[in-house]
Amino acid sequence: MYYSVFQVMKYKLATTMNNPISYEDQNVASRQWGSHISLLDEITDRISDEQIKTQVRNTFNYLKRFRVLADYNTNILTSNECRNLLKMTEKLRFQLFNYIK
Repeated sequence: MYYSVFQVMKYKLATTMNNPISYEDQNVASRQWGSHISLLDEITDRISDEQIKTQVRNTFNYLKRFRVLADYNTNILTSNECRNLLKMTEKLRFQLFNYIK
């Protein structure tokens, strides 16, 4: 779920009509600042609605925490947690496609 949002962010930055950033330039920036941090900053800088900007940042970071748990812990997520994460992912992807032009 986290990586699907990550890929949508990369796509939106590369294809936006307002100051696009090529995949190659994104990769260069990611080596300097860390791919996830620079990507999130670029995305949120392009959202004018402060409430949506905060939601995007918070949801992305929340999904990232669960990605780390899933990758590095032996804890198993419950079906309710998974459903909630999926809903959050779908909402975030919707926001990205609708607020980044």
